[in-house]
Amino acid sequence: MTMLITDKWRSALCSVFGKRKALKGWKQVSRDILAVAYGIKAAYLFDRWSSSPEQMIELLQLLYDKDLTSTRLDLVVVTADLIIYSRDHFKAHAQRLSELVKFVDVSFSLRNPVLMDNARNSRLNDTMDSFSQFIDFVTKYRWMPQSELLPCLSPPSNQMSPWYEVNVSESVNPSSLFGLFLGYPFVYWFDTTYNDENCLAMHPFRLYKVKAHDITYYHMNNNSNTAQSQSKEAVLKPNEVEIDFDHVLFSFSVPEEVLMANSAVEGLVLGWFWKWRNSTQWNKLFSHVWLESVTVTLQSVAL
Repeated sequence: MTMLITDKWRSALCSVFGKRKALKGWKQVSRDILAVAYGIKAAYLFDRWSSSPEQMIELLQLLYDKDLTSTRLDLVVVTADLIIYSRDHFKAHAQRLSELVKFVDVSFSLRNPVLMDNARNSRLNDTMDSFSQFIDFVTKYRWMPQSELLPCLSPPSNQMSPWYEVNVSESVNPSSLFGLFLGYPFVYWFDTTYNDENCLAMHPFRLYKVKAHDITYYHMNNNSNTAQSQSKEAVLKPNEVEIDFDHVLFSFSVPEEVLMANSAVEGLVLGWFWKWRNSTQWNKLFSHVWLESVTVTLQSVAL
């Protein structure tokens, strides 16, 4: 059953975060959380309203209690950043990601960004081990009854907590972890033991976005004949979509130097998009999805 975004979502978000904060962007937040619940997104980095883990746990419980999400959602914390995920779907996303993900070294000491060899680069070990520990945790507790999940979500330190907190050591790259959790096909890595800067400044990069059109607005503003286009294998943005109602599901970038030096890279991005599109039920929430890109150059890039 498709769950549409209604005023109940606004009420839930306002009750936890307050009206002054939640009334700004509540629809976008609702779409992203539902996308996680449906398995459309691997996870959602919640970076709004200066939220605390305690507030997020309260929200996720409230959404489940009010039947606004069909599955219980959980929380992982990485260096104080909040990431919402579904244990029902995350393992499948992780398995799909392991086949496709590529790392790009953007360490400050480099002249240009370079594509890394995942299998032969020991510098990735600590970051990948940290991510693998989380996958093991999700797998280990998958069998537990839903009613017992929240009290048992403990990090590897066995400290009782209603969320999983990733232990980020000096050799673990938080930026890489974010990319892994969010399911991006290309993930940036840089040497955190040297400094927290990167070499992306003034280097052009291709910014890719997977966008979607809200199915609720689509049905309200199109006749029944047009609505049949949901089943078509269209990638390009349809002419009838109004840009004000576009929703960004994924946003990641690849340096132009990497694209030019490796002819297969663009094909890997397209392959990732089509595999995602054909293996998730995005049409439960959206009427159309498409991939677009633009080349960007910035004076400084924070990761």
